[in-house]
Amino acid sequence: FNGSVQYEFIYHNLDTLFLKDLTNFNRKLMQHLVWYNTKRPHLSLDLKSPLQYVLDNDQNSRMWWTSTGFGHNDFKNLQFFLAQKYPPLKIRQGSDDVESSNEYKRNKMQKA
Repeated sequence: FNGSVQYEFIYHNLDTLFLKDLTNFNRKLMQHLVWYNTKRPHLSLDLKSPLQYVLDNDQNSRMWWTSTGFGHNDFKNLQFFLAQKYPPLKIRQGSDDVESSNEYKRNKMQKA
């Protein structure tokens, strides 16, 4: 991929790069990458464009959702742990709407 971009795009746009017109260079590069990833024929796809290959080969994904064994009780324990470690922010009325975590820690230490 990098070699293709280098030979097909960068070498043909060195004048833009040397003029330090990076905005124009990046715009052209993005246009090239969109073309490369949708319309350019690829040898690995039997000289089809990626878009044409997807349309011709309608397949279901072979990837399946993994089961990690994370059950309902584990989720409840995680919620409890997070609630203890990261208590919710206190909402106040007035100019200071939200108490920052540093203020929360300071107030908690003063009360102890």
